[in-house]
Amino acid sequence: MASTHGKQLTRTLLKATVAPLIEHLWVGKVAGLEHIPSGPAILVANHCSYMDFLVLGVVCEMLVRRPVHFWANHRITRLHPLFRHLAAVCEAVPVDRQTFSGESWRKSLQLLDQGRLLGIFPEGTRSRSGKLQTFRPGYLKLATTAGVPVIPVRLEGAYAAWPPQRRWPRLGRKCALTIHPPVAVPQDLSRQELEERNRMIVEEFFSHEAAKSAKIKGY
Repeated sequence: MASTHGKQLTRTLLKATVAPLIEHLWVGKVAGLEHIPSGPAILVANHCSYMDFLVLGVVCEMLVRRPVHFWANHRITRLHPLFRHLAAVCEAVPVDRQTFSGESWRKSLQLLDQGRLLGIFPEGTRSRSGKLQTFRPGYLKLATTAGVPVIPVRLEGAYAAWPPQRRWPRLGRKCALTIHPPVAVPQDLSRQELEERNRMIVEEFFSHEAAKSAKIKGY
């Protein structure tokens, strides 16, 4: 486990070196930065590339000075020394998609209670085709439990920049981000109501029609 001093040193180095490089090479148009709040919120985004969390994390860190704590696959953070260290430094939340332990839930609620931003990819894993997969509604249950808004973030271009089939990203392939206004999630929603709200969020912000509408608006 990285020490507090070691974490801070690594964060400082990453912010000074790697983050500007990612911003220069892969961050393109960004719309909706004003929708990132000063308080706690859950950012939900589509997921087809490792570039997703790099770009979204760098945009929030560099442009609005707010770090994002992502849900991360527990197998990667446990087995890969580099990812394990980075997860500790960035205070990621290791998540087992099959069981979702109580510890992951408690850590998520703790971060939100501290006023942090939590980043979740509701598809659970990267799309191997670039097409949108099924969104799991767990992020909504977390939002209603914590009493925080959900902020939909549509990422475009990440699959071309770094598809799952490639070992390394392509240089200079820009990614576009559309950060939508916060969506309030009422408390005490039933499972059926959570499923319906999840469907509505996907259709409004992440569907093919939503993407076309965003382009028409100039995103």
